Amino acid sequence: MAPAVLRFTANGPAVTEEWAAEATARRTWRDWIGLYGSDENVLVRLIEDTGDRERA
Repeated sequence: MAPAVLRFTANGPAVTEEWAAEATARRTWRDWIGLYGSDENVLVRLIEDTGDRERA
């Protein structure tokens, strides 16, 4: 699974989505960057799940 997280404030509520296809997660992440990336309060992360740990 390929999760992506969109958070509007530090430690605030997050929108989390997860896709079976990494390409879909990356496309959505890029879309979120385009929509929200200019707001300094927004954190958009694409998370790589390696099985033992997650990398952002």
